[in-house]
Amino acid sequence: MSKKVMVFIDGSWLFHNLSHLREIFQDPNYVIDYKKLPKIIAKHIEDETGNIADIVRTHFFGAMPINKPGFDPTPQQNFFTFLERECHYVMEIHDIDFKHNLDIRPEEKCVDVALATSMMMYGAMPDIYDIAVLVAGDLDYMPLLRKVRMVGKRTMLVAMRSFADYSPSNDKLINDYTLYDYNVMYIDDYLEELRLVREKKLRTCKSCGEKKFTFWEGDPFYCPNCLRDYAEKNKPMTRACTACGAESETSWKGEVFYCDECRDKYRTGRW
Repeated sequence: MSKKVMVFIDGSWLFHNLSHLREIFQDPNYVIDYKKLPKIIAKHIEDETGNIADIVRTHFFGAMPINKPGFDPTPQQNFFTFLERECHYVMEIHDIDFKHNLDIRPEEKCVDVALATSMMMYGAMPDIYDIAVLVAGDLDYMPLLRKVRMVGKRTMLVAMRSFADYSPSNDKLINDYTLYDYNVMYIDDYLEELRLVREKKLRTCKSCGEKKFTFWEGDPFYCPNCLRDYAEKNKPMTRACTACGAESETSWKGEVFYCDECRDKYRTGRW
């Protein structure tokens, strides 16, 4: 008998704790193979339950800095594109506005809320998933896991073990047996299986035709110069709303531009 599984990844938490995995693996270049991650989660569930785990969707929630002086978004954009096109993740990325000031440290609360909203929304729908897998370590997710179980879904946590004086995953989140139906899966226990093994290949840029050696395996391939040109042409700009005149930052290049408020008014028929 198979069980429908949805995986919900807090990408910001995973990214910020990559250094923890590198320290454990004793490799400063260690990288997770995101194509393997859902498969390993499925295998863990199958070993726990004796049922086939059908990963119906893998959701990734992340954040992207904007208005951050000196920040080049190209590598991060390429990574998100890889997850969507090559790994078939469902992506939800939220802006972190630095307001052109490096001294600002804005919070990433949108990621937590977006993940919780999606897990509850799909959990409330009939026959969407049987098991919700949370890849995260923050204590803020405790109410979410309780509510998901209250609507009759099973839950599992993918976490990281504490190391030295640092705990990537909150101890209360890990040790509260009322939150889960299966044993916690620790990424630390699967580091060898999850390691991305990359081979440098000579590839041709789809835009300019120049050949470059690269580790990038996704299609299409663009050389660094073409990627920078694309990012420069599509970087956000400040524009005035056609309707109300309010200025806001956008990457929209169309002749007519509406701010978020005016666009919402139009969609809800309040104009």
